[in-house]
Amino acid sequence: MPEPTSSLRQRVGRRLGLTPYYRITEQSSERLVLESWPQANRQGGSKIIAVGVGIVLVATLILGSGITASIQGSGFGVAAISAGIAGLLVSLAMRRLVGGYAVFTTQNRIEVDTNQQTILFTQSSRIGQPRSQSLSLSQIESVRLRRRPLVIGSLLRQMREVVALELVVGKEIWVVDSAEQDSDLQAVAVALHEMIG
Repeated sequence: MPEPTSSLRQRVGRRLGLTPYYRITEQSSERLVLESWPQANRQGGSKIIAVGVGIVLVATLILGSGITASIQGSGFGVAAISAGIAGLLVSLAMRRLVGGYAVFTTQNRIEVDTNQQTILFTQSSRIGQPRSQSLSLSQIESVRLRRRPLVIGSLLRQMREVVALELVVGKEIWVVDSAEQDSDLQAVAVALHEMIG
């Protein structure tokens, strides 16, 4: 069931990036469907999974060092402490691995239905239940393209300017998609504008 929209705060489908995230997969006078590009979330998910794998390797080294030190005469306490630390790290790593896989397999979908007068945002992955939110088309005041800054990178961060495709919903701004070039968003922007008016 879609979440209630009393707060009008966007929880599903929000995305800012340098390249378009959505593509038109169905379009008629009554219905428009936007779906995330295949493998759109793989890079983000892969990074989280890589961190999880790195933590597992560190945990293995700590455990191995503790066992080796214990065998060489440092006592059972060293092995027990290293096992405890390794266990905590593996627990953290498992969260990263599961979370990374969830991101890796995430798909987003936006459906505009003029017969139902709704726009439905749906997010699903192979882990957890699908999440969705809906808006009445009458709640959307306008569809616009607007320039906004975007910070990219994790270690070497830099500011880039992107064009965001936005829905103005009262005092809230719902982000649909973004790209460096506004021409990359024109087809989706025009389609949304025609459906929502």
